[in-house]
Amino acid sequence: MKKLFITSDKRKPPLNVGGFDITVLASTHDTMGYEIFVQKGQEGKGPGPHFHPWDETFYILNGKLHCGIDEDEFVALPGTLVHIPGGKTHWFKFGVGGAEFLAITLLFGNDSMMKHSKPSTSSSPTIECSQS
Repeated sequence: MKKLFITSDKRKPPLNVGGFDITVLASTHDTMGYEIFVQKGQEGKGPGPHFHPWDETFYILNGKLHCGIDEDEFVALPGTLVHIPGGKTHWFKFGVGGAEFLAITLLFGNDSMMKHSKPSTSSSPTIECSQS
């Protein structure tokens, strides 16, 4: 297995996805098994109910993240780990003052959805997830 060091000067600019920014830290191509990225957004931004076949895990770094998985709703604070099994309907919204979280997905997850997207700018199109 190759050694993986991705420094900030080698990282691509954030992508605008649904009105919030996603910075890919390590892609599936880089790791050959999972992907890691940071999601950061302003209050009220975030995807509506959606699902996808891959597992997804969030670790809240800053702020509050309002989340729902199936019928359960909760507020995730810094230090909270949220695991979403593949196929589960889920959503999240960034809380008051915005939030930032680390996200980890399994092989062929979000990276495949975002690979044709453009860097985040005010005129960039957004990418939308499949709505449930």
